[in-house]
Amino acid sequence: MVHFFGGVVSEGKPLAVHVPEAMVLTLATATLTTGSTATVFVETTGVDNQLVKVALCSLRAKTADMTKLDIVFGATKTKLTVVGDATVHLAGYYQPGPPEELPDHADAIERLTVDDLQELIQKAAARLANNDALESPKASKKRPRQESPKSAPEPEPSDDEDDTEVPNKAPAIAQKPAAPGVPHEDGAKRKKKKKNKRNKHVLSTPN
Repeated sequence: MVHFFGGVVSEGKPLAVHVPEAMVLTLATATLTTGSTATVFVETTGVDNQLVKVALCSLRAKTADMTKLDIVFGATKTKLTVVGDATVHLAGYYQPGPPEELPDHADAIERLTVDDLQELIQKAAARLANNDALESPKASKKRPRQESPKSAPEPEPSDDEDDTEVPNKAPAIAQKPAAPGVPHEDGAKRKKKKKNKRNKHVLSTPN
């Protein structure tokens, strides 16, 4: 969340700024309101906790009576002073600052080499493969078992079919081959000849 900051500083009336913890102060503008000239100085501590005192800007009436600063101060003691006969209005805003210390895991990531990253990727791929292997049997158990279609029962043989047998054909009677030189005659002609012979024999017999 951003909070507005405003302050007035003049010669003999310094402005002490107290930045809350975990916040930073951004000075956005410095404006000359009364007087002819003013030089704004800041007194604070640096990273090595050494005192730092420098000029921020110089203002002149009708020439450069306003300037943009865009300077950020952290949670340290800061004092603003003016040298000159003018009064200066300062404007800016407070906002959350970045964390002072990086998390432990961030330091560990910075120290990783290419070989370490490749090893981590291989381990992650192996874990994924193991998870897939463990989940596949569970998935198969949840699937409904598909029953194979029942085959139609074979018809049982009826009693009529068991008892009925196909009659065997009677073997053909072999006919006696005719004597050589004698034409083959059928049975009816042979019977007729035999009958005629008997009749002749009866007629020729004396009384």
